[in-house]
Amino acid sequence: MDDDADDLHMYSDLLRAEGYEVWEASTGQEGLQVARERRPDLVLLDVMLPDLSGIEVCRQIKADPALSDTFVVLFSGHATSVAHKVEGLDLGADDYLVKIVQADEFQARIRAIARLQHATAALRASEEHYRELATIVESSEDAIFSKTLDGKIVSWNRAAERIYGYAAGEVIGRPVTVLFPPGHEEEFADIQKDLSCARRVVNYETLRRK
Repeated sequence: MDDDADDLHMYSDLLRAEGYEVWEASTGQEGLQVARERRPDLVLLDVMLPDLSGIEVCRQIKADPALSDTFVVLFSGHATSVAHKVEGLDLGADDYLVKIVQADEFQARIRAIARLQHATAALRASEEHYRELATIVESSEDAIFSKTLDGKIVSWNRAAERIYGYAAGEVIGRPVTVLFPPGHEEEFADIQKDLSCARRVVNYETLRRK
């Protein structure tokens, strides 16, 4: 977003040369509309716009749940003081660039920001996947628990509580052999050896303590 047509086209061309898909806007309202319709990964936003300030546009983007993950880079050739940068970053901008920058440096900075955005998006997707998996595990009718390579229990679902008779607080941190009947504790030694050597164990059957 930039109200200076020359700057808008110049920086758009630099981004397109890097292989990015670019949408342009010359006002804050137009830029917000484009952002809501296109859901871009990154918004490069001039601070001085004819209607809304770039600071206000940034605030609205970050306040919109559908756009809150969008990276916003404020960009200015006039509002370049430390106070301006602090205000923009405190508001939620992910970076603040000054327009007096060489083309190759500009492209390098955008590449670095894009890498950070993609890494952040991947982390959030992984966290969401973990939450979904945790919900499935917790609601399962089967006893599901996990352990460390040295055999210490680290998670324990509600079905495991019902089937084994132990609350999570009673078993987490204890060796998995606590679940074995007396005299069967050594059965797990070979399995532990395979796991510690990164060998795959597809199936394992044993008795459980009643």
